[in-house]
Amino acid sequence: MRLIALFVFLGLFFACTPKSNEKNLNANKKTQTPTANQHKTQAKELSPEDEDLPFLYFGEQDFKDFYTAFFVAFSQKDYDALNSVIHPKYGLNIIETSGAMPQIVNVKDISEYKLPTGQSLFEIDMRTIGFEMLEDELPIVKCDEPNYFDKLGAFTSDENLLEHQQLIEHINPKNKEELLEIEKTIKKTVYNTANYIYYFSFIDGRWYLTFLDVRRPCEA
Repeated sequence: MRLIALFVFLGLFFACTPKSNEKNLNANKKTQTPTANQHKTQAKELSPEDEDLPFLYFGEQDFKDFYTAFFVAFSQKDYDALNSVIHPKYGLNIIETSGAMPQIVNVKDISEYKLPTGQSLFEIDMRTIGFEMLEDELPIVKCDEPNYFDKLGAFTSDENLLEHQQLIEHINPKNKEELLEIEKTIKKTVYNTANYIYYFSFIDGRWYLTFLDVRRPCEA
């Protein structure tokens, strides 16, 4: 089962931490993992079929751990786990370009989405996925640079880049007001210059992937 493999991976990852760091890990334990009470509170709201999904127990302060679990699942194409991070009401809003203007496609099942080229969302070099979160300023697009960016890599920030770009206002879709409300919930932006921009929201005690920008920079 993919979820079991995910937890085994994470278990081995943290088991390899040197003993000299154990005190620091224990000192940070309260902020890195939800408390027993948080688990109980969330478990009351879960349906039995959802209780084994890995992303339901990360609190607002646990984004670093959530980040690792999410991108491990992404690299493994674990559709069940990834779909659990799509909000049941708002869905995942994917920003793409198939013509002159960007458009937003709403999906509820990430496995069914195809890029405008017809390729799967997961047809990327998985070696470019960063499993450890790097907090830094987001890269800046520079079309006159060979790589189109002022720096390369995967960077995480509290900046709500989508809101700053005013892209939804520019596209002006029929459900603009609803999308603008969802946009306001974004807490973390992950900009990976090798693939996509991931927007994560914390809604009703859970992290969700609410927007995903799959466009490539400097394309007409």
